[in-house]
Amino acid sequence: MKQTVLLSKPYSRMSMKRVVTVLILCSAAQIQSASTKNEAKYPRFKRSCYRNMPNLELDSCLKSNFQQNLPSYRSAGIPGMINGSIDPYTWPRFYHYFGGALIQGSLTVLNAKMWGWSTLKFLNVRTNVKNPQKMLIDVDFRVPKIDVFGQFKAEGKMGAARVYGGGPFWLNVTGVSGTWKVIGSREKGAPYMEIKSFRGNPILRLETFKLKAPGAALGNQQLSNLVVATINGAWRIFQEVADPAIEREWGNFCKDSLNRVFKSVPYDELFPLDRTPARNTSSRNSASRIF
Repeated sequence: MKQTVLLSKPYSRMSMKRVVTVLILCSAAQIQSASTKNEAKYPRFKRSCYRNMPNLELDSCLKSNFQQNLPSYRSAGIPGMINGSIDPYTWPRFYHYFGGALIQGSLTVLNAKMWGWSTLKFLNVRTNVKNPQKMLIDVDFRVPKIDVFGQFKAEGKMGAARVYGGGPFWLNVTGVSGTWKVIGSREKGAPYMEIKSFRGNPILRLETFKLKAPGAALGNQQLSNLVVATINGAWRIFQEVADPAIEREWGNFCKDSLNRVFKSVPYDELFPLDRTPARNTSSRNSASRIF
């Protein structure tokens, strides 16, 4: 015989209240989580910059946004692009094979930590975004000092001498400046702008360069000292040798990071076109767009 269990009215009311309370709290948590997730899709700037602004006004707006938001990225990273700290920023792996008349070999750098990016200064921004199918942005920048620490493996030939090295290294460079050139395109009628190219070399400039690498030539400390002294004395030549690899590795990394946002959020949301006179100041300055 089927038994029916009846709850007393007071207990039934209390249970219903608890259920309703739990449902409200869960709904609120889900709404807050969804809101946080939506806000984290891409960087949100306080001031909106519109594509149909006069060029000088647009360039100034973007420069101001970039500079003002930089401190918030130091430990939290860049929403939608980079998780974790940008100062120090960890570059997991860099590989380069180089060949020339005087120097040949390969270099692998692992888990390089770079300090200094939070002191970056945006000197100038130049945009060309009037064509809805193309986006061209140049950013002039300067970083007073960058320190790098990591592990390396190297195999090379300098003249008649073969060198095998590895271990920790420390690199200090000052007066790092240059221009980042960003090129994007989209098909007619498509919602997304794709970043096709991000270039920062070989127009990168350095003022000073100092390397320490005790294991530059394993098993021979005197040769290690000679290798490091040679690099520090002729670093501009070594920079020219490394430029193609740095441009490839860094450019691909930056292009892929930007495309995590640009290929997932409509261009007209990221970088709106219209600025109607009816907009009031509060809506114009709302923190709802990347640019």
